[in-house]
Amino acid sequence: MFDRLLKHKILILILLAFWGGLPYHFIQKIDFSKVITMPTIRIDEFIPMNFDWVWIYHSWLLLPIAVGFLTNKWSMLKRFAWSIFVVNAISFLVFVCLPTEAPRPIDVASAPKLYLWTIQIDEPTNACPSLHASVTILSSIFAVFVLGRFRWAWLGRAFTVLWAICILWSTLETRQHVFIDIAIGSLLGSIVATVALWPQLESSWFRGSLEQAY
Repeated sequence: MFDRLLKHKILILILLAFWGGLPYHFIQKIDFSKVITMPTIRIDEFIPMNFDWVWIYHSWLLLPIAVGFLTNKWSMLKRFAWSIFVVNAISFLVFVCLPTEAPRPIDVASAPKLYLWTIQIDEPTNACPSLHASVTILSSIFAVFVLGRFRWAWLGRAFTVLWAICILWSTLETRQHVFIDIAIGSLLGSIVATVALWPQLESSWFRGSLEQAY
């Protein structure tokens, strides 16, 4: 049973990687007649630019992978996979119907090679909603339940929350997104995760424990 679930995890994560990556980059190749540049607000101007945060920026890929592998129930794994699928589908639809881009810095001479590679393969389009934010928030919410079966669940949850905050912060530090992108992406991820986990959320309210809900 364990081996079969592990195979399902690997297969699902591979499929989600293709589903997330291929349409995302394909949409970037579409020559839209009008692309909206996302406006910056005061908080964007307050946060300093720091290209070194690009390492944290890319760590977002590990969060859904970790949640997938830590899940020990097929039902929860399916909920997680479908949630990622829905978040991406909604985002792709928005990217096509309402194309947006993030204003990137002009001077990148001091940026590390990883950042230069990032902006080379990832165009500034597909900005809002931020998939970085939506997938990070969704994965973090699922992690709250997935980690409930472990003895030191509170430590894992605290680390996950801190990790998620750093990922969101990194998107602003590296100017890959503006705050509005992050806010809307976070809202999307929160809504989809809440809908997917509603039976568990409702159960936890009655039982008074997230550990028992999972």
